[in-house]
Amino acid sequence: HRAVANSLGQSPENIGEFLSSLASQLPDRVARDHMAMTNMKKRTNPMASPLAMWDVPYLSGQARGLWFRMDMETVCEYFSLGVAMEGLNELFQSLYGVELVVEETREGEVWAQDVFKLAVKDSTQVLGHIYCDFFRRPDKPIQDCHFTIRGGREKNDGTYQDPVVVLMLNLPPPGWRSPTLLVPSTFDNLFHEMGHAMHSMLGRTK
Repeated sequence: HRAVANSLGQSPENIGEFLSSLASQLPDRVARDHMAMTNMKKRTNPMASPLAMWDVPYLSGQARGLWFRMDMETVCEYFSLGVAMEGLNELFQSLYGVELVVEETREGEVWAQDVFKLAVKDSTQVLGHIYCDFFRRPDKPIQDCHFTIRGGREKNDGTYQDPVVVLMLNLPPPGWRSPTLLVPSTFDNLFHEMGHAMHSMLGRTK
């Protein structure tokens, strides 16, 4: 009970009820997917063995390609970096009552000109800062990550040390005619890493 008291689940009973509800809806869907992948495998080889665990990633990828023919360039036009950040800001306001506010940086504060600084604020105070290093450049590590510059913690005098973190991606920089567009994998990475960053902002470590 104590481990989940402050989580979205709130109690083991709630979590059990949710999982049971989810599980009751899965058997029919899983059976349909299993049959579809089995038929795909048999079309390739009528004498094929029953569907194996290692067949699933390959065949599910094949199914997505056949069933959901999408022009990714067209899809990406709806998911610019700016639109994604605005969406994240709306989500954070709705879920946590906090907003992301762009702040000016002082000379020498950031390590590259295209790094920008976000303050995370609730209705009364600044909770912390996120430096967003989103764009690729020469000699920059090729990885998507979140890391801490200064951890948040309650100090001995009772005041709180606000956290400072970096969210780093490797996106193409915007051009003169078009913004930075996100493919599904980079869109997913942005949300994933921002989740880590917000965990750092909202946690109140003692």
